[in-house]
Amino acid sequence: MTMLPTREELCLGLKRGCTLDCPFGFLTDAHNCELCQCRPRPKKCKPTMCDKFCPLGFLKNKHGCDICRCKKCPELPCSKICPLGFQQDSHGCLLCKCREVPPSAGPPVLSGTCLSMDGHHHKNEESWHDGCRECYCHGGREMCALITCPVPACGNPTIRPGQCCPSCTDECVAFLPNGDIWNDENPKQSSPNKNNHDDFVVQKPELSTPSICPAPGGEYFVEGETWGIDSCTQCTCHGGRVLCETEVCPPLLCQSPLRTQDSCCPQCTDEPLQPSTSHNESVPSYCKNDEGDIFLAAESWKPDVCTSCVCMDSVISCYSESCPSVSCERPVLRKGQCCPYCLEDTIPKKVVCHFSGKTYADEERWDIDSCTHCYCLQGQTLCSTVSCPPLPCAEPIKVEGSCCPMCPGI
Repeated sequence: MTMLPTREELCLGLKRGCTLDCPFGFLTDAHNCELCQCRPRPKKCKPTMCDKFCPLGFLKNKHGCDICRCKKCPELPCSKICPLGFQQDSHGCLLCKCREVPPSAGPPVLSGTCLSMDGHHHKNEESWHDGCRECYCHGGREMCALITCPVPACGNPTIRPGQCCPSCTDECVAFLPNGDIWNDENPKQSSPNKNNHDDFVVQKPELSTPSICPAPGGEYFVEGETWGIDSCTQCTCHGGRVLCETEVCPPLLCQSPLRTQDSCCPQCTDEPLQPSTSHNESVPSYCKNDEGDIFLAAESWKPDVCTSCVCMDSVISCYSESCPSVSCERPVLRKGQCCPYCLEDTIPKKVVCHFSGKTYADEERWDIDSCTHCYCLQGQTLCSTVSCPPLPCAEPIKVEGSCCPMCPGI
């Protein structure tokens, strides 16, 4: 099968051998590729009122003036299967390199800054609120609080602008007037909340310092400590809050992706889409969305965390991830994920033994009587009874506190 050229290869071919010196830059074609033609002296551009940070620069209008829309990352022509997701470059674009984060290690400590999923730039150790949750730049990685969300019942959920939780397109979203905020002084303090989600709340006893975080599994961590709440999610303790890293996964070109035990990103089980070979491959086909963005053939992208799109034969096809049902009352959602999940399923259960109406902890010992001793081992009760040896006397006596009788005078 002939591999389609990437956007970068197509763009480089248009300027190859160009010797023009263009003080106002080069003209671009419909694919936003620079041509070997000089841009005319621009008209006086009005100052752009834009709070976006665009590492790849802003798009320009036909007059050569910046508009408040970021240039997109180039497509990722990559056939690797990365269970932990892909690495990112300094601009936040995905690389064809797999992430390598051992479960016992914290997020890699990098110098520099964070590029959030919202396109904003943050300094290392900076804290902010993204409109849904508290976030923190930890060693070059965006770490955010877990929130609780209901699982959408439809097969094509989406996270609408201004919302924090996925919902169905035909669903009337309820805006709750309050939500439980995880607060050191008062774990049940209520605060105005603009969406149908809560900050994930864990009850904890009074602590002597606010720089201790109670994790959902019942453990406590100190300020700056990192740990994994499961094999895919690393968290850190910051200011008394548990903040977890954002999920970074490539687009999924199928309707029902599966998240397996060996993969931290959902995977498609169907065959990947292939472009038809009937069109003239010397003329690059492209797609244009309603906002005017141009995408090359076979390019894929995610307009939101629940939806993946691909340009095939000049037509944009989109797929929405369907969320499986859950059995817990308060499923959680971390930033970058589409589907809420039960955090309890990722936390090892504390094994206990039940015997005669009482509960015993794992490895706990107890006596039924002076002859029968029991032991709790991984949920199983193991008991042993002392066997008394034969005695050389006719009338042995029972000694209090001893299992076996004894001969008098011994």
